[in-house]
Amino acid sequence: MSINRGVVTSVRRLGFDGKPTYNLAVSPTHNYFANGVLVHNCVDDPMSVDQAESDAERQTANDWWTGTMSTRLNDLRHGHRVVIQQRLHEQDTTAICLEQGGYVHLCLPEEFEPDRACSTPIGWKDPRTEPGELLWPAKITQVEIADLKVKLGSYRHAGQYQQRPSPAAGGIFQRHWWRYWKRPGTELPPVRVKLADGSWAEYEAVALPPLTEQIQSWDCTFKDTVGADFVCGGVIGSRGADRFVLAVEKERMDFPATCAAIERMSERFPAAAAKLIEDKANGPAVISSLKGRISGLIPINPEGGKIARAHAVSPMVEAGNVYLPHPGIASWVGDFIESLASFPNAAHDDDVDMLTQALARRVTGIFPVAEEDIVVQPFEIPDTWQRAFGMCVGPQAVGVVWGARDPQSDKVYLIDEYFREQADPTIHAAEIQKRGKWIPGAIQARHARSDVDRRRIRNAYQEMGLDLTEARGKAESGLEEMSAAMASGHLKVFATLSRWREEFRVYRRDDRNRIVNESESYCQNAARHFWTTGFDIMKVPPSKDKPKFRALDYSDLRGAWMS
Repeated sequence: MSINRGVVTSVRRLGFDGKPTYNLAVSPTHNYFANGVLVHNCVDDPMSVDQAESDAERQTANDWWTGTMSTRLNDLRHGHRVVIQQRLHEQDTTAICLEQGGYVHLCLPEEFEPDRACSTPIGWKDPRTEPGELLWPAKITQVEIADLKVKLGSYRHAGQYQQRPSPAAGGIFQRHWWRYWKRPGTELPPVRVKLADGSWAEYEAVALPPLTEQIQSWDCTFKDTVGADFVCGGVIGSRGADRFVLAVEKERMDFPATCAAIERMSERFPAAAAKLIEDKANGPAVISSLKGRISGLIPINPEGGKIARAHAVSPMVEAGNVYLPHPGIASWVGDFIESLASFPNAAHDDDVDMLTQALARRVTGIFPVAEEDIVVQPFEIPDTWQRAFGMCVGPQAVGVVWGARDPQSDKVYLIDEYFREQADPTIHAAEIQKRGKWIPGAIQARHARSDVDRRRIRNAYQEMGLDLTEARGKAESGLEEMSAAMASGHLKVFATLSRWREEFRVYRRDDRNRIVNESESYCQNAARHFWTTGFDIMKVPPSKDKPKFRALDYSDLRGAWMS
């Protein structure tokens, strides 16, 4: 069998004359006899839908194309290779070809999308002009397309008929669901967003409100080589039901670079006390390396698969409760939206893992106020104000918080704190007395196994000179009253209470309404003891100028009653 090589000098449209076209399927390549000419080195669908969803099988198909098939041309100078493929993934064989360059991309979606109109170097251009105009209406009508969308699902229809790895609006996370925030006092134009039906809408960015909680979330990887997954970290704040993505860092990083990135993010966002780190890849090593320098590192074992976790939190995005920075102030926003819109067919899913890990954190701060709403600058406490302290004694440390009440406004201020680990009780007692020996306190020993042990600990501190009363109530005591006082503005905290504020950021409830002490919340508990018991024992400072007593002169009186 002899094959003559010819050169194509022109292309023109011909009517179909009924002559068959033969396809010699030599797996995995397909060689076509078209009009008597053998068209070789063509690949028709190098991977199936199921294979595209497997990282290993997708990589095998791509390696075969870039490796084995790259040497199959009879003439390396004049030969051509053709890939005919439904788009299944952002890293399928078509994507690899476009990334390498040297290919002409002929893309003909079933329904025309003007922003993706195709043209080729030989002068051909898709003649359609109207959005949604069909490619071959005589073969497939709108009714049949609607039926295919239902049967195939949005992802398979997008790949097989629209030649995109994800639906136009996005998949699990649609592009038009996101909302946007801006810095208070700034003027920025509305964000123009394309809706699912092809129309456009404009979203005004909201001013970033005071946040009741901030957390970090990190998805780590093993290595920083080309082709490896990225390390992705972000900071997400909350206010009520809304979540605000404040920052995202996504890079290929090795272990030292990952640790450095977490430290930088912690310095930049000190209020993000809880730091969620996926307990996979090098996450455990990162936690082990940083726990001596950074507090609040929490290992997370994600439950279920990636897709299931994405579906679990996507209603928050769909409902408009998740806000991104205005694209004008954060250059990463566009890529972030595209990555989530393409999931699970995106080239990488690190930002998806980071975000779902943060949004799935179904715990709430115990106090329904923002930290900045209750913090005030310190001032000198007048002598007319009553004071007391709460004291939490644990097995490893002691925490104390002092409070004062304004008799005019009835406002209460947390004015001072003390926290120390691994110290002798005499040291704790001496430090507490420095704030004023006269100030009474409410004590609770967290580690005491019985009432006898609690009394023994209290008596020991009393013998050291402290005026103590056993704090009333258990963990829930006083929290509702403190929350109401914070919300109404009747409870304020001095900015100098750094330990109390750090604990405030991680003191929260879980989805079963139980208090979760993610750090040893000694100062939070001390403040609660002050609140439940301190008002009954509060005192004002003793007078600095005590009245002077003089001896009576009885001489005059003696004369009076003896005369």
